Amino acid sequence: MTLQQLIQLLKQAERPEQIETYRTQITQLIPEVSIMFEYDQNNRYHQYDLWTHTLMTVCDLPNDLDDVVYLAALLHDIGKVESRCRGNRENDRQSHYYGHPQVSARIVKQQIIPRLLQSDSTMDDQMVHDLVWLVEHHDDALPSECSRVKRIREKIGGRLFQMWMELQIADARAHVILPKVLNRIVICEKWLAYTD
Repeated sequence: MTLQQLIQLLKQAERPEQIETYRTQITQLIPEVSIMFEYDQNNRYHQYDLWTHTLMTVCDLPNDLDDVVYLAALLHDIGKVESRCRGNRENDRQSHYYGHPQVSARIVKQQIIPRLLQSDSTMDDQMVHDLVWLVEHHDDALPSECSRVKRIREKIGGRLFQMWMELQIADARAHVILPKVLNRIVICEKWLAYTD
């Protein structure tokens, strides 16, 4: 499987099973994804194992976005296993993943991208930049003030901002829809629809 074939698979998939069928081929291209298979997240915000959550995120994306967002969705939580820790409260038995977006971005930047670049020339500098940025910021909370969001949008550009909102929404929908998650979806949908 080539990177372009993987992206087309991710883009066209409507259900996780359609991607799961190609698990072996995906692992040959990106061996790091195997750490997510059947990984119990042990967290009240997650009803799925890490791999299923990832595939649900990919499948929730619209199929007409830039290629890079599908790859970002596949890799956005790849650093969770490494960043797993216990909560600060004494009786908290759940797992937490503080800083996992930064760990995921590091793995993507230092391990995955170099290998993909050696085997595939379809990743240009813009795609590399956007992939790392989306993975690193996929879980960022948006400010509520319109002026601050507008500044972020101006800084990163409308195209990347749109992909970021789509990724945030798809990621959130692959969680248990608790009030905090629902709020994230509502805010991101608001800013996705915003035009000035």
